[in-house]
Amino acid sequence: MRPTLLYYGKLHHAHEAMAESVDAELIQIEAGNPISRIQAARNLDLGDRPIIIEGGIPLFQAAWMDVFGHCGPIVHLAADEALMNIFNGLEHYTLKDRLAHGWAHRRVDAVLAVSPRLASEARVFGTNHVKVIHPFPDAWKWDALVDNEPDLASNHILAVGSYRPKNNLDMLKDVASECETKVVFDVVGPDTDDIKHTEHIVGHGFVDKNRLVNLFSKSQAFIIPAISQPFPVSTLEAMAAGLPPLVTDETGTSPFVRKVHPKLVQNNTPAGFARGIDWYASIPTDKKAIVSERARQMGSFFDRETGKKTFA
Repeated sequence: MRPTLLYYGKLHHAHEAMAESVDAELIQIEAGNPISRIQAARNLDLGDRPIIIEGGIPLFQAAWMDVFGHCGPIVHLAADEALMNIFNGLEHYTLKDRLAHGWAHRRVDAVLAVSPRLASEARVFGTNHVKVIHPFPDAWKWDALVDNEPDLASNHILAVGSYRPKNNLDMLKDVASECETKVVFDVVGPDTDDIKHTEHIVGHGFVDKNRLVNLFSKSQAFIIPAISQPFPVSTLEAMAAGLPPLVTDETGTSPFVRKVHPKLVQNNTPAGFARGIDWYASIPTDKKAIVSERARQMGSFFDRETGKKTFA
């Protein structure tokens, strides 16, 4: 029986590829007030077809479809913070969101988690069928970045992500002030051109492929200061490109980054990130080349075709 993947907004390329690997029908749903979303669940009847969902909004609709008997088993592709928010309320979610996530997750039959942490939280929550499946970079980024040669003598560090509170990009100005090293953060992603520019921070906004590749090649490292990220694909892209990523111990990819070098994983404070940056900047170029190659080798495990086969 052909499964369905419900999604909201722009579907992540990895999730689209995962759906393709099992021939799942893609159905985009709309957000709105809770009543309109419940009505949408009443109107969409998929019979006994299994549903794959990613994100809190599709999770809420799928739960109500289950209440109405309008779907088969619900498989939660746990790739965002919905599960994390149930256990430890995150600042950028409301209490109403947290309660809705908790209620809806009671209707879930199985979880495919993008990180061991989310898998553990799903089991603690009471889901019996849980497996870990990591996301992976988009095909064109993989092809464009695997041959990248980072500028190990540069003082530029790349950050990629939308300018949203959860990505915590405003903290970079405090990181720069804590660093003994003179550093420049190039920040790329939707609305990042709204970031206040300083001598240490340049927001580039959304850039095209060639410009993105150029920013990877002019950087010596990568940083993701997000408050919580279950398994950010951007760190996989950075490693594939030979850029050691500086992450927090709350980031889902931190176990893999720690294998590149333990000092790349710090606590989520400006001082913590500054320690990692100052350490990396201080080591000789030949040692940087070794760390860069370790990052590249670690990133090589997350290619698209392997990820699709594992998901299927």
